[in-house]
Amino acid sequence: MVNFMTPPLGGVFLWSETRIFEQFISNSVTFTKNNITHFMKAHTVSLINALVLIAFSLWGYLSSDTPSTTALIPAAIGVVLLLLNNGVKKENKVIAHIAVVLTLVVLIGLIKPFFGSLERGDTLAVIRVAIMILTTTIAMLAFIRSFREARKNRQA
Repeated sequence: MVNFMTPPLGGVFLWSETRIFEQFISNSVTFTKNNITHFMKAHTVSLINALVLIAFSLWGYLSSDTPSTTALIPAAIGVVLLLLNNGVKKENKVIAHIAVVLTLVVLIGLIKPFFGSLERGDTLAVIRVAIMILTTTIAMLAFIRSFREARKNRQA
């Protein structure tokens, strides 16, 4: 059986179904693996997390009828993570460990606001805090992964 496929630049190519399937599978696996490997670099995820923490906690503080300065704690930690990001990118062990501790602290610290917003029935606050928890959790996983890779590379 034969399939005709039009490539993006025009023209018609004749491909066997088997070849198209093999190419699709190999490209999908490579695409997925490379994107995850590239995207999950600790400094990239930490940067995204820092920006989310800053933006979302400022949003929560500024949109509140009764703003509390404690709502700015994630923003402050986000600013510190932003400042530490260059050291994390350069794989400085001390700076990376400080960033991990701060990430863990903010993750634990977001649990109470999450349940508080659930009790109040504030849907927007629940979504805001849930997104901060999600990005912080992903950042923690990226740090753990990078530490494991660093240890594996040192042993090799």
